[in-house]
Amino acid sequence: MIVGESPQRRFCGHPHDWVVRQDGSDPVPLRSTYLEHDPFFSFEHLDGSVVDANAWGPEDDPRWIPPVSAAASLTGQHVCHSCGQEQSEEPKVNSCYCFPSLFGSGRRSPCPVQVFRTTDGRNNGLLALCAFERGAAIGEFVGLVTKDLQNLDVMDSSTGVRGYQIWQGRQGNYTRFTNHSCKANAQFQHFVWMSTQRIILVSKGIEAGHEITVDYSGSYWRGLDKDCLCGEACCRYKNSGHV
Repeated sequence: MIVGESPQRRFCGHPHDWVVRQDGSDPVPLRSTYLEHDPFFSFEHLDGSVVDANAWGPEDDPRWIPPVSAAASLTGQHVCHSCGQEQSEEPKVNSCYCFPSLFGSGRRSPCPVQVFRTTDGRNNGLLALCAFERGAAIGEFVGLVTKDLQNLDVMDSSTGVRGYQIWQGRQGNYTRFTNHSCKANAQFQHFVWMSTQRIILVSKGIEAGHEITVDYSGSYWRGLDKDCLCGEACCRYKNSGHV
């Protein structure tokens, strides 16, 4: 902004509709970074997952988890499976602070992350704009809750009773842009909030300005005709098609 002149917004829309560059040049539209591989690419930013009614029906959510006790079931109280405290969307009632930046503290604040363009062939990545201490939530992995998708990048998960998939191909949030690393600084973790299983991206200790990465695991790489580009000395998937 120039002192004495009216501020003028140059980049409009959702903050993650723009991809920043490490050389300091102007951000580019997110869509433009995928058109080479998908001419019809579009992406809707979500605050929470959407259950695919065509897959599950209009009222069913496969992520449902039964109450921790018969007493909780009778009273309708939501008790945290991790800390044992009461969960509520009402901050004055909620006593569960396992992931306070995501659940139980009222309206969520924007997460201090930015989509950026990598320079080593990994397309886009996710950059930490501030430090995330070990155990802190970076965000919930959200998208379309569905099933039976094949030959697409999906998050396969299960409650132990029912399996489901979360697909971020057309809708989701910034967690979609988290790249793989064989020496990851974050991990995915299951967490039950208000009787619904969630998948949380959790920090292992990340400094400001560092890329946020997770280990996609061997089940992702097995049989893929591409190599891992994480560049770590401990890289396990340089010849992933042979794993």
